[in-house]
Amino acid sequence: YTATSREVEAPATSSTLTLRHQYRDGVHIFVGTMSVPTECHLAQGEALVEKFYPEEVTISITTPSIAPECPPKETTREFKVAFEASAEARIHTMLGDVEIFPIIEEVPAEERLSL
Repeated sequence: YTATSREVEAPATSSTLTLRHQYRDGVHIFVGTMSVPTECHLAQGEALVEKFYPEEVTISITTPSIAPECPPKETTREFKVAFEASAEARIHTMLGDVEIFPIIEEVPAEERLSL
């Protein structure tokens, strides 16, 4: 799986999103960090896998707030996503309603990303 990079409009800032990726035993694992506008915001990722071959996978990244009011203070949050799919899966990444093209860093199997 490869992707190209481009600037991404995050909720409060513009940044380049980098995801670490590992494929092991039929499971894709993605780990990323991103800036959020306040300490009350989280970064969450989830995957929707369409079960045909090769699979079409959409990773959705959201930044929900856990409190109604929070002073602005940019914070970095980590998120993780894992899903079963073939090595040939076509993977798309969405930040909110916008498709993004993150930089993908492949992680060697011996380093073992975990959830």
